Amino acid sequence: MKTKFTEGPWVVSGSYIKCEKGHIAQSKAIFLNNKQLIANAHLIAAAPDMYKEIEQDILWLQRLSEDYVIGSYELRSCILRIKTKKSLLAKARGESNE
Repeated sequence: MKTKFTEGPWVVSGSYIKCEKGHIAQSKAIFLNNKQLIANAHLIAAAPDMYKEIEQDILWLQRLSEDYVIGSYELRSCILRIKTKKSLLAKARGESNE
């Protein structure tokens, strides 16, 4: 699915998150110390890579689930994980109420 957010890679420079096109965001808060601001910036910068990895996990789980017997614990587990991962991606795209 095509996303609306700026494609990665994103990198951290101080508390700024950047891409080839310029600044994406700045980690900034009144009550956080500098270590927390930098840690938040790194987490945000990793978001595009994590998004892609979750997409790949969904594809892998869908292929894996084809081998399981209907009603089995393994199949139910795969379906639950697929649903959870799809919800995470929807949240990242701003399509979730969470």
